[in-house]
Amino acid sequence: HWLASDTVIGVVDQLNIWGLMLVGLALMLGAFIRPAALSGVILLGLYYFASPPFFTMASGTSEGQYLIVNINLVELFSLAVVWAYPAASFGLDAMLYRRKRRARNEAEAAAPSARSLDQPAPALFGPMSRRGLVTSFAGVPFVGGLVMAVLRKHGWKSFEEIHLRARAHPRDVFVASATVKTFRFSGVSDLKGRLPQGKIGSVRLSRVILGGNLIGGWAHARDLIYVSKLIKAYHHRGKVFETLALAESCGVNTILTNPALCDVINDYWRNGGRIEFISDCGGKDILQMIQRSIDRGACACYIHGGIADRLVQEGKFDLIAKGLELIRRNHLPAGIGGHKLGTIQGCVQKGLRPDFWMKTLHNVAYWSAQVKPQN
Repeated sequence: HWLASDTVIGVVDQLNIWGLMLVGLALMLGAFIRPAALSGVILLGLYYFASPPFFTMASGTSEGQYLIVNINLVELFSLAVVWAYPAASFGLDAMLYRRKRRARNEAEAAAPSARSLDQPAPALFGPMSRRGLVTSFAGVPFVGGLVMAVLRKHGWKSFEEIHLRARAHPRDVFVASATVKTFRFSGVSDLKGRLPQGKIGSVRLSRVILGGNLIGGWAHARDLIYVSKLIKAYHHRGKVFETLALAESCGVNTILTNPALCDVINDYWRNGGRIEFISDCGGKDILQMIQRSIDRGACACYIHGGIADRLVQEGKFDLIAKGLELIRRNHLPAGIGGHKLGTIQGCVQKGLRPDFWMKTLHNVAYWSAQVKPQN
């Protein structure tokens, strides 16, 4: 905790970065092996005791669930062996060792007479077998990989990045980083009170609710087309349950989701969860999706924004009205969603009066939103 305090975290962060690089380079090149191994043992010891696997659930920084032994402890003992029994025939240390030994042997052979001043000094490499030479340079490819990674991050750009940046306005280009800048994380114990609640009809909702798009794989990440698959893979069943339980512990009692995720919510209920869900009733057949949502226990339903946008554009207000009627017939609050403001205005002009509106707050000013037709 002292190492992560505000007064020293900046220094510790830099020491950690340089320590990892220098220890890694030393081990790859076979230079200063014992000091590097000992420094690595100290670093890994700090990592281990910062998040020890002692009969606890794996945290977000863990690489799995272990009992006492984890990857940090394994690497710690491996470096301890390297420190205790350093390889004398590897890397730069081995070359310097051979040079010193050869110089000592020549000095002993020349004794008691001193070596003449014009006698050449021992060569750095000296006679060495092909196998020994290959062994000594075994770490060089790893150093090359490190250099490539540095150039890739700070110098070389991928074709995709060049192509995207060529199309972008300078003000719309941003650089994102996954580097953790601070080690201070908030927990449930830091909450100052409970979330306030509101009501739609007889349904009482927390003022903050969860969105289900990430769980379902709809990332809306604009130009990052790979993100949807990435976040869907991340939100496996256990992670979904963990997220819902955490939300409930913070006072969030509702999630907005799609009928495709109803079964996940129902499974969560069977495991003791209590969070309610509002369904957007998205799907090919809006009336069928409404009925599915009702059957799976939705506390409220609304016409999906994208579907409502299309129905309003096509003038099919009667289908929206049938959807509202079906929801209300089952004694649930009925809503209409929309991405476009014209969807809301069109429904109002046609006399549709839902129990609530679900409207996005967004703009389309980002650089790739408007695709210009090619000549």
